[in-house]
Amino acid sequence: GEYAKAMEINSRACSEVLGLTEDVAELARTNGAVASGISGTGPATVILARREDETRLKRMLERKFEGKVLTASVNETPAREVVPRLF
Repeated sequence: GEYAKAMEINSRACSEVLGLTEDVAELARTNGAVASGISGTGPATVILARREDETRLKRMLERKFEGKVLTASVNETPAREVVPRLF
């Protein structure tokens, strides 16, 4: 699917409805993030970036905004099947 596009559309809609700013997400998008958007009902923002862009984006965000920048990795290990498939 088009996860990055869906993430951005959801973020724009939520920010408008909840009265939140998308400044963090927009800065990340315009500076190389693969995708970014408000997480849940905000105000936290999730940014997906390539490993080679991580340090640069993190420093930029820390200089520009208050708050904490946390770094996590995507777990690509397939989940084991807990419940047998019905089909």
